Order: sequence, then structure tokens, then C-alpha cells
Amino acid sequence: MYGYVTPDKPNLMMKDYALYRAHYCGLCKELGREAGQLSRFLTSYDSTFLSVVLHGFKDYQPKINLEGCVLNEFKKKPVLENDDILHDVAAVTVLLAYYKAVDDAADEGAHRALKAALSGKRKRFAKAYPVLDKAIAENYNNLAQLEQNKEASLDKLAHCFAKILQDIITGLSGRDDENVMGFAYQLGRWIYFMDAVDDVEKDIKDKAFNPVLLNYPGFTSRKKYFENYAEDLRYLLYSSYNMLVNHYDKLTVTVGEGLFSNIVYLGLPAQMERILKGETQCRKTRI
Repeated sequence: MYGYVTPDKPNLMMKDYALYRAHYCGLCKELGREAGQLSRFLTSYDSTFLSVVLHGFKDYQPKINLEGCVLNEFKKKPVLENDDILHDVAAVTVLLAYYKAVDDAADEGAHRALKAALSGKRKRFAKAYPVLDKAIAENYNNLAQLEQNKEASLDKLAHCFAKILQDIITGLSGRDDENVMGFAYQLGRWIYFMDAVDDVEKDIKDKAFNPVLLNYPGFTSRKKYFENYAEDLRYLLYSSYNMLVNHYDKLTVTVGEGLFSNIVYLGLPAQMERILKGETQCRKTRI
């Protein structure tokens, strides 16, 4: 996915750091089991957070084992033991990667190979998760149509990706209360805005569609652009973030709360501030 949903590592307690690594490595291994070893490269910070979210919302305490890694079999690391939630997250990770590759392939030929490689795996998971597969496909198609028509409304465009995350989180958690739905929706909206703002320089060079550039034209350099539109871009990113936090504040999370809250209250703002400083694309935290 996009890589913006990360913990704030300097303020992460050791137990929560170990838990995050366990989610990450557990998902990586589950992808290898369920979708082939090459699919382990689909493991991302965003999909890892989805595992944290679902274990928290379902109040399911994961089991952690010390296991070796394919990169270092002799060094034992904390790894989540396989459970139904991890299986769900692996399936959704493949579905999201496939449909993103479909979307990207329209603009970048290199993504056609990824689309082809994931096609068979997507069919398998689509049979197991037909409702989610349909929701992801429809919303990515709606997004593609809006982009093709050069839709300038940031809200309309972000709605498509927001709906994808809302359908995934509510569908897999079995919770459709107002605050879970609101949190999931605003998280998807925030990710879409972050990606669009972060990619302004790249999209100018590639002559690719970017709604942020339509609304805030006149790009000359990344530094100057972020200086000129500092207030507008800050408002755009923090509008969704503040609504996301408002919903999260009203939720009760008992499983993985320390890690969950670190990401929401510290990790997401840290990523926003990096972008708003005009750094060369958002620096991805290494966990």
C-alpha cells in the first residue's frame, strides 16, 4: 500500500515495539503460506496496522512465538501465531495490491507485470471474500473513472478509497457502530490525501493526474510549493486526521492499545509534519 501508517518509533515502548514487529513478521509469514513466497514482499506498514486494528476491535489477544526468519533463520524474532484475523489481513493485502496494480497499470506499464502475477491469487481470495472483493473493485473503478474525467473535487476522489477501508474494517471486524465506521472512513480519506500531497513533484514530472495540483496549481519546486500552500495543505491533511482522532477517542480498545494509540496520536502526525516541511517525498520509517 502506501506506507504512511507507522508507529512513532522514538516514543514506542519496548513491549509495543515487539508487538508491532510480531504483527509485521506474522503477516509476512502468513502471506508466504497463503499466497506464495514472493507475496511476502506485499507486507507493508499499512497492512500491519490493519492487523493491529482488527485484533483491537475484535478484542482478540494474539499469541506470539519466537521464530526464525527467511532472511535470518538463526535469529529468533517475535512472530504472531497464525489466527483467523491474520488470514483475513493476508487475503485483503493481496486483493488491495492487485486492484492498486490494476489502477496503476493504466498510467505506468511496469505495474502490468504485478497485475498479471497477482491475478491468480486474487481469483482465489475473491472466491473466499466475494463481498470485500466486489467492494474494493467497485470503489477502485469509481476512483479510476473520476481520475480519467479529471475530477477536481478532493472529497469525491478521497471518498472512494475511504469506502474501501471502511468496508474492509467493518466487514472483517464485524463492527458497524458509528465510531468504528467513522474511524475507518477517515483513515482511508487521510491516506488518499497524504498520497496525493506527497506525490505532487513526482506527478508533475510524470504528467500524471493529481487532484491536489488541480486545486493548488503553480508548482515550480517542492520547497516553494509547500511554502506557498502551507496553510491549505495543513488544513487538508488535518481535517481528516482530526475527525479520525475524534472517533478513536470514543472507542474502547483493550488489546494492543499502547501500540494502537502510538500510531494514531504520534505516528500519523509525524508523517504529516514530514510532508508539510516539503521533504523529498515522505520518508518511510524503518521498523
